[in-house]
Amino acid sequence: MDKMMMLGDISQGSADKMSRIAMAYGQMSSAGKVQLEDVKQMIEAGFNPLQEISESTGESMSS
Repeated sequence: MDKMMMLGDISQGSADKMSRIAMAYGQMSSAGKVQLEDVKQMIEAGFNPLQEISESTGESMSS
C-alpha cells in the first residue's frame, strides 16, 4: 500500500502519469534492477528519479 501511495503522490493525480510510472516501476521491480529504458519511461511520464536521488544524496546530477 505504501508503494501505491508513493506512486500516487508522484503522479500528482494524473491517471495517465500514474499508469505510466507504475508500469515502469513494475518493470524495475520484476527485473530486480533499474535499466535506462525504465528511467526514460519515468522521465517521459514527468518524474525524474535521478533528480530525486541527486537531491536526497546531495550529489550533483553530473556525478
